[in-house]
Amino acid sequence: MPNNEAIVYGRSDCTDTAQARETLESRDVPYRWVDLDVHPELRAEAVAVNGGSTKVPTVVLPGGTVFVEPTAEQIIEALSQA
Repeated sequence: MPNNEAIVYGRSDCTDTAQARETLESRDVPYRWVDLDVHPELRAEAVAVNGGSTKVPTVVLPGGTVFVEPTAEQIIEALSQA
């Protein structure tokens, strides 16, 4: 993963996932979108990244900070500290 790129693991029908993606987009943070319904083979990757949780979204921010089901405020705060 490029150091300036985030990853969002989630599902296209999940409102929390949509919120996380919108938050990153509104801050011009490049990210890789991993739709786990389309790419179920990447579920193990998401679970490994977030310590075993199957909840979505899992957001990996540039620099490696990982959030599970983050609020927009959590993402914004972490980005401002990076």
